Amino acid sequence: MLKWASVHPRLGTYDFTAADQYVAFGERHRMFIVGHTLVWHKQTPRWVVQDSSGQPVSRDTLRQRLRDHIQTVVGRFRGRIRGWDVVNEALNDDGTLRRTPWLTILGEDYLAQAFRFAHEADPDAELYYNDYALENAAKRRGALELVRRLRAQGVPVTGVGLQGHNRMDWPTLAQQDSAIVAFAALGVRVMITELDISRHLLGRKRRGLLAQQLAGAGSDELSAAVRPAAPSETGVRCGDRGGAPLALNRA
Repeated sequence: MLKWASVHPRLGTYDFTAADQYVAFGERHRMFIVGHTLVWHKQTPRWVVQDSSGQPVSRDTLRQRLRDHIQTVVGRFRGRIRGWDVVNEALNDDGTLRRTPWLTILGEDYLAQAFRFAHEADPDAELYYNDYALENAAKRRGALELVRRLRAQGVPVTGVGLQGHNRMDWPTLAQQDSAIVAFAALGVRVMITELDISRHLLGRKRRGLLAQQLAGAGSDELSAAVRPAAPSETGVRCGDRGGAPLALNRA
């Protein structure tokens, strides 16, 4: 309900009906509200990146549309939506940047611009890069380098979302631990986002092996995985969020 196609379907036309209800619900129940998402290659109306003849818009035009959209949406919920998935799924599975109209027209700088526009609209909001399969080594390397590079440029990336589109047998505990530790070492918050688990059924043998692997996994596992990377900063806590739940956040 906060994707571009939902809130900004036509040039100059915004519709916050569903988004307002979503935020009000979260506030009533004292939730930590995260907005999803400001920049994505999917569910972005064609008018954003193409002119009336179907040709790509100019770099200046797209940059202005990006700025107007982000500052309008984030600005509307300033102080209410406390975290934003600013850029979503910008990487291919091999860790390279996905070739999208954002990249083709604006170049790699579109990522930095998006985070900076969001920060201008709400300096207190947490700003995240969100993606799937970051437990896989190649994609994780690409995401680590992307976040490291952006932060080195002073871009306000404050967190990374590891999309939890999981199966019973993937990712493994070791893969999850490695991803959490690696991103925590950059000094950013690490969240498990979009959590769902496939109903794919395992055979009896695989179920038994998985049960053995999980038998020794206690409730402190995520915290223990992160402590070696950032022992004084990161753990399974929610105290600084007014009791609102989050997988991993800075103490």
